[in-house]
Amino acid sequence: APRVHAHAAGGGVTRCAVVVPTFNNAGSIGEVVRGCLASGLPVYVVDDGSSDGSGTLAAAAGATVLTHPENRGKGQALLTAFRHLVASGHTHALCLDADGQHDPGDVPAFAAAVAADPAAIHAGVRDLASAPGISRFGRRFSNFWIWVETGWRVADSQCGFRAYPVLPVLALGLGGNRYYLEVEVLTRALWAGRPVRD
Repeated sequence: APRVHAHAAGGGVTRCAVVVPTFNNAGSIGEVVRGCLASGLPVYVVDDGSSDGSGTLAAAAGATVLTHPENRGKGQALLTAFRHLVASGHTHALCLDADGQHDPGDVPAFAAAVAADPAAIHAGVRDLASAPGISRFGRRFSNFWIWVETGWRVADSQCGFRAYPVLPVLALGLGGNRYYLEVEVLTRALWAGRPVRD
């Protein structure tokens, strides 16, 4: 797949790749990969121990697939991808979920945000107006505790559609497994003075 090089505001060059962690998303992974590839960016799928052929379907759709033989959780899948991106010369990971809840058509907007502000973490914000009350409460609760810990108000601390500068994020010493990493990375980044943009 072609690599898209965008000149960043600071004069450097960003090399973005799309990252899609998956665990048993056979019904949606192919469409997600094809949608992401339409952006012109390379797509890396981390098959986190799927038993339904998700990894095979992702590869057939055009993704490079990294495999965990056993399920280790979304946090570890993201860290595996970040390490691989560093080794392959990429500066940023544009991450979205494999279940189809995020629109791959928004990938170019994230890439443009990275080019404009490459030092920041760019965090998606979901429209939860029609979501169950427990989902809206969960986001408010998580957002509140990030504010308590960091003094920074984020709009959606739980959305998985994000752009990360991979080397600085790996330097944060993240340890979160499952979905906890998505809150941990914002908290640690803000503690370290790294900007987070909604």
